[in-house]
Amino acid sequence: MDRLDLTDDPGAADDPGRTGDPGLIDDYLRDVAVRLCGPRRWREEIVEEVRDGLAETAAACQEQGMNPTAAQRTAITEWGSARVVAGAYARAALHATGKRVGTVVLLGVPLLVATWWAVLSQRVRDPFPQPSPGVEVAANVLGVSALLTVVGALLAWVFSKGVRSLARQDSERWRYRASVTAVICLAAAMSVTLTVQIAQALVDPRSVAWPWLALPLGSSALVGTALLTEGRRLVVARRMWAAG
Repeated sequence: MDRLDLTDDPGAADDPGRTGDPGLIDDYLRDVAVRLCGPRRWREEIVEEVRDGLAETAAACQEQGMNPTAAQRTAITEWGSARVVAGAYARAALHATGKRVGTVVLLGVPLLVATWWAVLSQRVRDPFPQPSPGVEVAANVLGVSALLTVVGALLAWVFSKGVRSLARQDSERWRYRASVTAVICLAAAMSVTLTVQIAQALVDPRSVAWPWLALPLGSSALVGTALLTEGRRLVVARRMWAAG
């Protein structure tokens, strides 16, 4: 996970809640940031929100006569451990990451379809002149996986908006399941497509439009990396939310 820049802004010295030992706040925020999962921009917003909250609490403590360092220590104690703070944002992390997963899937499907169609349409000749049971099975799996991918992504989007007939916790649970289904099915569709392409190249290398192959392979690598990253964040966020 990429690290966040936790350096205080230049105007921090003018804020009574951020004076004293800046290392106390920065160390605490760094510990919180490490435990957060989700899109980078979202994590940055959460860290700044926690920073502002600590500054307000510390300022209130200073008004009661505490020195800046003691006020910061008290503010950190009142907010709780970094694990507790990160866990409190687990639901928001699940929501933010779920939206990212849906975006990756809904944008990735058209991209993959377009790039693979571009290379498959350049086929010089059919490498499977005779009906192949394996190819037929792969085609059926690919079709079902593509359908479930789109359905899962759409359901995740619907549940992210909230469903009146379901409780909020149930809505989150079903949105998580729909997102995971979309990721798994899209990964399966990509695997089947690559497997068929490899089989085609092994049966008849001259049937593959090699110069065009870099296009779908590049898009598959791009979408696959995004799926792996956001999928891992989604699972981590779900575990944190369940533990909370």
